[in-house]
Amino acid sequence: MGSAAMDRVGDIAVGYSLSSATMSPAIAYTGRTPSDPLGTLQAETILTSGTGSQNGGLKRWGDYSSLALDPTDDCTFWYTTEYLTASGTFNWHTRVGTFRFANCTNLPPPTVTGIVPANGPSSGGTPVTINGTDFQSGATATIGGVPLTGVSVTGPTTLSGTTGAHAPGSGNAVLVFNPDSQSATCACTYTYDPAAAPTVTAISPANGPSAGGTVVTITGTAFQPRATATIGGVALGAVSVLSDTALSGTTGAHAPAAANAVIVTNPDTQSASCTCTYAYDASAAPSVSSISPASGPTTGGTAVTISGASFQTGATATVGGVALTAVTVTSTTLTGTTSAHAAGTVSVVVTNPDTQSGTCACTYEYLVVPVISNVKVSPNPTTATVTWTTDIPADSQVEYGTTTAYGSKSPLNSTLVTSHSVKLSGLTRLTTYHYRVLSRASSGGLGASGDFTFNTK
Repeated sequence: MGSAAMDRVGDIAVGYSLSSATMSPAIAYTGRTPSDPLGTLQAETILTSGTGSQNGGLKRWGDYSSLALDPTDDCTFWYTTEYLTASGTFNWHTRVGTFRFANCTNLPPPTVTGIVPANGPSSGGTPVTINGTDFQSGATATIGGVPLTGVSVTGPTTLSGTTGAHAPGSGNAVLVFNPDSQSATCACTYTYDPAAAPTVTAISPANGPSAGGTVVTITGTAFQPRATATIGGVALGAVSVLSDTALSGTTGAHAPAAANAVIVTNPDTQSASCTCTYAYDASAAPSVSSISPASGPTTGGTAVTISGASFQTGATATVGGVALTAVTVTSTTLTGTTSAHAAGTVSVVVTNPDTQSGTCACTYEYLVVPVISNVKVSPNPTTATVTWTTDIPADSQVEYGTTTAYGSKSPLNSTLVTSHSVKLSGLTRLTTYHYRVLSRASSGGLGASGDFTFNTK
């Protein structure tokens, strides 16, 4: 199976496999330009020669053929298909090659000669026209690093769009970017004239819980579209600029405090602070009553559930000072996964986003868990002896059965050793058994092996 594609000047290329009774499959291509005589193709070119053929009666070939244009220049063809380095079955390789026609050359880079008008308010919204040469369809532009919106390329010499908000200032670079990645900067510049700075006069309501979630309205003047606001340094969420004199949003969590600054910032970076303030009233502090399970290995990875009250969305927890990962929260439960920690009994702490925290009267114990290795089995018709080693002294037990649910356990050998041997009895002849070994250290840490199998004789 071959593949075909056409570049931006109308050259057509075809990639395919080439073989004969005396030639192993090779990767080749040919093509034609718009000026070539009708019904003709140019000379064939081999990208790579194969050194083997497919045998064994297989008939499929060419599933991996693809010819595509490089989007950076729309001239370069990339081709891949199958070939063989040695005769055989299901042992093909793929090779990627690249080529282009000589008449498909890179487009010239753009030039930028001027912008009209050369200034506008820092709040944006000014329609501008940029002049130059070799603007491509789909070109974009920035002024002072801020993209124009609503860009229209009306020809190779003209591009128009609307300015965005930018900090007030002169000497802002005017750049045009063509889709082929070539760009140009104008010797001209653009000035963002200072728009009216915002003023902030009031906030309502003037207080709310430290947990956040209070919808507030801030009033003032000269609020621009997409203005933002903070209260005590915490950004309002879901901000809506209702008019140039009012915006609304939802408070985030913040430590309880009486007098927090209310600040509005316009997209052109100009901002204002209100003479008013906002009070974060103390929400209920979290209380922590239990953790389950109450122990786990020093290596971490134990999924735990912490119970209590007044947990806020976004609350975090530490066990022995180490943060739980993959935390999910409701008002009364917090779940997460322990991380590695030294052995010992440690505290459990939940901290709400408003910085209030609670410590559990309960504790969590990080247990040293034996590392199991060298698991071996010696099966007989109705018995089997399982042996293994641990890095620290531990007891010995084996779970076994005809499925991974096991169902049977050997008697527990409570002697703490590092070399373990357990004999399984009452087995059925010519049967496959699953088993795993268990060893618990004096600390209470339980190690379990993976699943193994053996066949009785």
